[in-house]
Amino acid sequence: RRVRGPRIMSSQELLKDNKLLSTVTPVDPISSTITDTENNYETILEVDIDHFRNRLDNVQFKGEGVSFTYPRKDLQCINEEYTDASKTTVEGPGLSQACVGYMACFEIRAKNRESKPRHSGGDCFTVEIALNGVSLPVKIRDNKNGTYTVSYNPEKEGSHKVLVRLGEELVYQGEVNVSPISTVTLSGLGFQSGLARFPCTFMVKVRSKTVQARNDDIVVSVKGPKSPIRDIIVDKVNESGIFSITYVPVDVGVHKLSLEVCSLRILEDHLVTIQSPKINIRGSGAKGGKRGQLASFVIEVTGEDANNSFQVPAEAFQFVIDGPEKLTPSIKRLNDNSIE
Repeated sequence: RRVRGPRIMSSQELLKDNKLLSTVTPVDPISSTITDTENNYETILEVDIDHFRNRLDNVQFKGEGVSFTYPRKDLQCINEEYTDASKTTVEGPGLSQACVGYMACFEIRAKNRESKPRHSGGDCFTVEIALNGVSLPVKIRDNKNGTYTVSYNPEKEGSHKVLVRLGEELVYQGEVNVSPISTVTLSGLGFQSGLARFPCTFMVKVRSKTVQARNDDIVVSVKGPKSPIRDIIVDKVNESGIFSITYVPVDVGVHKLSLEVCSLRILEDHLVTIQSPKINIRGSGAKGGKRGQLASFVIEVTGEDANNSFQVPAEAFQFVIDGPEKLTPSIKRLNDNSIE
């Protein structure tokens, strides 16, 4: 049977003093005899085991009163100094929640018997994710560094059972709740472009029949050219699943925006261009006016690239008019980046 991190060993590893190492099977001692059950061919294991892998349909290891038969394709020898199923960990958002029609992921981190991380691949992990006994297609990617990325795309809502095994040994057993979120819609300019030191805002609309998303279900991160943005405001606008996301970039340059909704990755390192603001003031009211008559002027905010449009909230402006009498200005929005 397979135990702890199956991998094919070389003949040098397999043989010691012309005897089969006990790590091949849990039976010890085991004879150094290999038998071809079809052709009654028998020899001592001084030859290269790969020679037999290419010739035999079945390989039988004989012990004292016990024998083990392996199909040729499954002939794998075990080195117990490698991955330990009881120490290996499984973690990631795809273990706790997933959404119908969206790819979910989690990671297997192989560790040895001393709980130290492995730094190479080749382990024989199997993953089963099933709803009511029906298994889903699962992809396991060996990252060749001791970690394995598991991805799956659930088709139905409900509680799915998750089993992770290393050979025949159980590594992880749990359940993942698949929610029926149908669409996640983004609107606004804040996830595409913005101006330094001006608030950037965009809207997230989550549609679901059974899940009521909360502020904690919306996870946003923005990494600037020099440092990440720490103060990001997530505000639920209404009970229809609409959320407002606001952040204020400080640096000019390309920012990377990531967005998760209910543990579902919507954006990852999405590029947002932040430009230096240019403020243009037009109108005679900016210079003066006549007593008793309305004076007005227009403030327009643009970036270095005049072809790009920006959404500038009116509350980003603060007006102070000093004079012999107190004046209270009224503000009217003309478009996304202009006010009067």
